Parts: sequence; structure tokens; C-alpha cells
Amino acid sequence: ARMGVTAMLRPIPKRILSQTMTLHVPSAMDTDQNVTYTDTVVSHVHFQSDHRTIKQKDNTEIQTTGVLFIDPRYSRPALDCLALSAQAEAVGAQLRVTIDDQTLTILNVDAVPDDTGRLHHWEVTTV
Repeated sequence: ARMGVTAMLRPIPKRILSQTMTLHVPSAMDTDQNVTYTDTVVSHVHFQSDHRTIKQKDNTEIQTTGVLFIDPRYSRPALDCLALSAQAEAVGAQLRVTIDDQTLTILNVDAVPDDTGRLHHWEVTTV
């Protein structure tokens, strides 16, 4: 097997980052399990509808609705999606997002590195 050359990951073209989303970040949960969300409007993102069945850690299957591409250069404001995901987990609730008039739950957040190991973009799977 010959060694593959890592392809240079080119920046996501700004023209496809044409959508705006509202990110709902859990900030608190009261004793009745009611979650308080802090909303952030983020421009220049791309949502790709993608219905797949994926197996979770506990072996249950879940149907995804799509993948959200968030770019550290163009998406505004710049977010640390992993930190927000950790904050949601600490509150005990899930991140949610509203895009194209639908509100979706964020299943997971992946930081996709470029060939130098720096953050290239975030891929956020929604259900």
C-alpha cells in the first residue's frame, strides 16, 4: 500500500455559507427540568439535509436530519462549538438550532482539522 498524500483542505467557499441559524445554548435548568436557553444568531453557515441512521454508543439507532457546516473564518460570530457542547452537557440538556424555520437538536459536534492540525471547520450533526 502506498502512502496517501493528505489533500489540502481548501476553505469552504463563502458562497455556500449562505444561511443564518439561531443556536440555542442551554444556560440553566430549573428543578422542574425546564431549560433556559441563550440564543445566538450565527450567519454564514451551511446546512446540508442528510437523513442517515446512526448507531449511538448505547447501540440505539437514531435518525439524523442533517449536517451543519460552521466555518471558523466566515461564520459570525466565531464560536467554540466544543465548548458550547460541553456547557450544554454540564447543564444536562442538548444544544438546539433553528435553521430554515425548523428547530433541530444537535447530536454531536466534530472539529474537523486541516492538514496542519488546525481547525478547518465544525461539522454539527442534527437530529
